[in-house]
Amino acid sequence: MLLVLATVSACSSSDSNPATEPPADQDSGTGGSSGAGGAAGAAGANTGGAAGAACAVDCGPVEQCFDGVFCVAKTVTMPAGFGIDATEVTRAQYEAWLNTNPSTSGQPSMCWKKSDFVPETSGEDFGCTNAIWPPGANGDLPVVCVDWCDANAYCAGVGKRLCGKIGGGGNDYGDDANAAASQWFAACSSGGQNGFTYGNTLQPQTCNGADNTLSGGSNGRVLPVASLDGCHAPAGGYAGVYDMSGNAAEWEDSCEPSGASYSCRVRGGSFLSYSTDTRCDAGMGSTVNARSRDTGFRCCTP
Repeated sequence: MLLVLATVSACSSSDSNPATEPPADQDSGTGGSSGAGGAAGAAGANTGGAAGAACAVDCGPVEQCFDGVFCVAKTVTMPAGFGIDATEVTRAQYEAWLNTNPSTSGQPSMCWKKSDFVPETSGEDFGCTNAIWPPGANGDLPVVCVDWCDANAYCAGVGKRLCGKIGGGGNDYGDDANAAASQWFAACSSGGQNGFTYGNTLQPQTCNGADNTLSGGSNGRVLPVASLDGCHAPAGGYAGVYDMSGNAAEWEDSCEPSGASYSCRVRGGSFLSYSTDTRCDAGMGSTVNARSRDTGFRCCTP
């Protein structure tokens, strides 16, 4: 059974977003295994970020309110002291931020070409079409077809940062599998203990990778965030962080010069990735301005 969690972007407490049918760019037939209590139970014990008593919005079980205006992913505190989003940033969350008309000024020098943060819809070679954006009824899917600069700007815009080095700043490009350095890797691997987010042994049906025949295998699609109940750390202080193996690959604040541009790490693999590339220590590099239908991101704090 596929558990679909409603994702609310900017709504009153009386609004709802029931997902009664599959998203337009998702297979309508099958999904991965899940359990109804998973995401709500694991994430419910974690709070943090900008949630407050005066919040006027109604967010989902793996979300929290930002600045009393719209919903962002819930922050889960890791044993090393940093926080990380419970899920990949959703399309509804990203759209709510875009609706604030964020300024493109003050971007890192490698983002000098940025004129807006709207996801790509014309890069057909990488699957970025009008089916990706605007989100419409697909608000609970991860936002994709965004580049590193989009991800970096969103995280800063909601009071967080793109996951990088523990203690602050970008993670060194060569420290992608260092649990004492990389926020992303530490969270995915339970502090270096596990090869995959759920454990050391490949479980093809647990997360949304190309090995998962339940969600379409190599012909699969990105799934709603936190809808695969077992795709998170099994226990302890790392539980409640979903989809770090598969679903959408994720930009990391870990970049190095590459010719006339920069190459930045993309972590965790996606629904198109087979087992090796969904490992926590998998860290392929991609050009800073690349956009693809299988690449999104999540944020960290501080």
